[in-house]
Amino acid sequence: MLRETHILVWQHPDTQPMLDRLAGLGCSVVCSSSIEEAIALHHAQPFTMLLASPGLEGESDFAVLKLLRRALPTIPLVLLSAEASVAVRIRCQTLRPQYFATPPLEESELRAILQLALSQPPAPPRA
Repeated sequence: MLRETHILVWQHPDTQPMLDRLAGLGCSVVCSSSIEEAIALHHAQPFTMLLASPGLEGESDFAVLKLLRRALPTIPLVLLSAEASVAVRIRCQTLRPQYFATPPLEESELRAILQLALSQPPAPPRA
């Protein structure tokens, strides 16, 4: 199932090990660190999933994710962040993620998260 998965990763600088793991699962992975680049990449070859690994405590990271989510509202979103306080998790629910995970993740857990996210359609945007 994951061999057909084309993932856009909006990344924090420390995500290289995760990128290697995704590629090891057979996923096609493309990275972006700007909204403009992410949208251009999506239009060139549509993605089946958006995986974001930002430092969610910062206002700028959250604002960028909100804009990215608004630009790509129908793509399943998985958030991976070591910063997983209750306040951050509650705030992230406004982004309508299919899953919020806190690394480290075992390979089987990562595979299950990706499969779950792909099987659930994104919630409709709030008005």
